[in-house]
Amino acid sequence: MLKFIVIVTLFLFSHLYANEKVSLQLKWKHSFQFAGFYMAKEKGFYKDVGLDVTLKELNSHIDLVDSVISGKANYAISDSALIYSLLKKRPIMLMMPILEHSPLALLTTKNINSLEDFSAKNIFINKFSLKSPALLSMLYVSNFDIDKLQSKDDVYSAQDITKQNLDLYSVYTPNEPYYLKKHHIKYHLFSPSKYSLDFYGDILFTSENELDKHFERTIRFMDASKKGWRYALSHIDETIKVIQQKYNSQHYSAEELHYQADAYKKLISKSFTFNRQKLDTIRTIFQLFYKMRSTFDFDDFIVNPFIATKEERTFLKEHTIRCISTTNWAPFNLIKDDKVVGLGIDYWDIIADKLHIDKSCESVSSFSELLGEIKSKEADLTISTSATKEREKYAAFSKSYVSFPVVIATKKGVDYTPDISSIKDKTFALVKNHTATKMLLAKIPNLHYIETKNLEDALKLVESSKVYGTAEILPVLAYTINKKNFNNLEITGSTDLEFPVKFMIRKDYQELLPMINRVIDSIDKQTRKKIYDRWISVNMKNGYSKHQVNKFALIGGGVLILFALWVALLLLQIKKRKKAEKDLDRLANYDKLTSIYNRHKIDTFLTKQMEIAKRYKRPLSIIFFDIDKFKTINDTYGHKAGDKILQELTALISKYIRESDVFGRWGSEEFLVISPETDLQSSKVLAEKLRKNIEEYHFTEVENVTCSFGVIALSEVDTLDEAMTKVDKLLYIAKESGRNRVVSDVED
Repeated sequence: MLKFIVIVTLFLFSHLYANEKVSLQLKWKHSFQFAGFYMAKEKGFYKDVGLDVTLKELNSHIDLVDSVISGKANYAISDSALIYSLLKKRPIMLMMPILEHSPLALLTTKNINSLEDFSAKNIFINKFSLKSPALLSMLYVSNFDIDKLQSKDDVYSAQDITKQNLDLYSVYTPNEPYYLKKHHIKYHLFSPSKYSLDFYGDILFTSENELDKHFERTIRFMDASKKGWRYALSHIDETIKVIQQKYNSQHYSAEELHYQADAYKKLISKSFTFNRQKLDTIRTIFQLFYKMRSTFDFDDFIVNPFIATKEERTFLKEHTIRCISTTNWAPFNLIKDDKVVGLGIDYWDIIADKLHIDKSCESVSSFSELLGEIKSKEADLTISTSATKEREKYAAFSKSYVSFPVVIATKKGVDYTPDISSIKDKTFALVKNHTATKMLLAKIPNLHYIETKNLEDALKLVESSKVYGTAEILPVLAYTINKKNFNNLEITGSTDLEFPVKFMIRKDYQELLPMINRVIDSIDKQTRKKIYDRWISVNMKNGYSKHQVNKFALIGGGVLILFALWVALLLLQIKKRKKAEKDLDRLANYDKLTSIYNRHKIDTFLTKQMEIAKRYKRPLSIIFFDIDKFKTINDTYGHKAGDKILQELTALISKYIRESDVFGRWGSEEFLVISPETDLQSSKVLAEKLRKNIEEYHFTEVENVTCSFGVIALSEVDTLDEAMTKVDKLLYIAKESGRNRVVSDVED
């Protein structure tokens, strides 16, 4: 009867738990693109964690972000456009990247190899792709007029596109090119990655509300989804059969799904974790592209499985955690190369990395000093200790991350002591304030002992026969005996005391506790063993055989080779990173065509110079000019000729302005020269000099080109917008007055 009740209870509990219904809004119609989610559902991975998941195809009336914010879907899939939503202060949370790179590209069946060769009138982009930052940025750096792009609702496949005979169109590379390959139609792809634009493809996300109310559920959904993806990619044939049987609304053949699978295997994220530097780059591109001044901290908007609530995220953001440690409790904490290292530090590093906090740990001279700093709140956390009633008055303690027995060390030759109470009449050397000492004295209050400052001093007293023995936890005692060469001492006894090693946190910082405990719970056996093996050894041999020496030499040689390879790879990575930083700086601050400052950079510099000029009452002038009849030049000679003129013009201007002047491209054929420490009259002279040199210069594509100029001197009350409006009006007057002339705000 009891067995029956237990079975029924378990059945009812699992049934209730499994009925936790959630929905995932897909970003498109069913295909191998969502294979991981299908297999998580079909193989029972969602069910195993108590979830009943509904997968929803996308239709034209659904806004992905609105769907999760409104609660119509618990989770959804979008792309890097989510970062734009964050800049717009939408209450969403990024869960994990699914596709490491954007699968979107522009495709042509024409014999053209450059985006610059296309006319905007024949470019059609699916309306969903029209929101893609990857495609828009690629077109932007290719000098396309984004406002002229058109979308077509009836273009869904390469077959549709070829029938309409379009020049250039957006495609999802794992899907559409299949039709062209199958029919032997030649095509050319323009991918964002070829333009040094690396965007995430599919990104799983949710709402702030869902995360705050159902944190554990969100983490369960993420973990099961990752498991589903790993299964799908390692069982391609089985996954394709499942898709054809249950998720084939687009009627894909097995061959076509295999084509998709091969493509997605190259795009899928290996770790399903975000790269912060990559996210920062995407955010910068959005800010530049949409001229947005808002920003945000990614730590506030990336789901961290160890940070459950908004309050916890806020706590970490508002508090800098100061970790302190002694350096005389090896192998948990010791000093090496002027840094605190050890078994405890290894666990702290894992916790700090997972919580994205500073993992540095300062050293203090003694454990008593350490306790004093935690008690006075000068320090926030220490890495390796255990709870006592006294400490619990001013500190809180995490779960134990390791646990070891308290053991006894004496001189060699002493009989093994299974229980310390049998030798309570002996005198021991015990380290002051150490937890093992407190545990021992609590068990044997009348134990004879001498206090020492550290364990090494205690072992010296044992070695000199001034005391019978000492007691500490096993790894600390074994490590110190071996490393400090106490060759005539050994571990000769044990106690029934178990020392659970924990993190100690100042009591008013208890918000840290659940986060630290979640990380401790997540550390797998393999990682724990690796840390243990690195620091703990009870091998007390002092010599080695010839065979062992040869073996160590062989291993050492291999280690040296691996180290040399590691250094070479590290140098290569540094070189690549520097190049990436340089490329990003160029993308952010320089015009791609002319290699002079772009509008973002010139705007920033002008704002700063205006502040300086006003603060110190110094002169500042602005020269604004553009090329006369530039549209006619483009229409008559083509855009390549126009681009060549822009390049030659900027080179010419750069020769005649001063080193103190700042020159940049403001718009298509508009340019700005900022002249610090320069009054209006001097700027008029410079503008006239530039105008004349342009007029007399023989350009390669078009022999004669002229420019019109507006010149102003900054007044004390001018804002940036007012200054630019003023100089723009003067440029307009120059145009209306016949072009090829300089007009200033005070005419002679």
